[in-house]
Amino acid sequence: MPGTVVQLKLYDKNDEAIKTCERPIIPWGILKRAVKLSREIDQENLSEKDVDLIAALVIEIFDGQVTLDELDKFADVSDMIAVINMIVTKASR
Repeated sequence: MPGTVVQLKLYDKNDEAIKTCERPIIPWGILKRAVKLSREIDQENLSEKDVDLIAALVIEIFDGQVTLDELDKFADVSDMIAVINMIVTKASR
């Protein structure tokens, strides 16, 4: 049985949560990409390429629960980074 659920909340203009995406299982290919990303990106100084790679991985992990447009409008940057960290942490358990 899966343990921790990887989760991302989306927020409206008043910073109220409007949607929660969840994924209890991490596919192997996504884990590999998350580990690589976590090693390659500087979380304190993200480039445009880093942001695009993170968004693509988040969209893939939540498999149709969220779109790029929704991420652009409603996702918090720290939550996006947290998704990558949750994937890597979940896999290391």
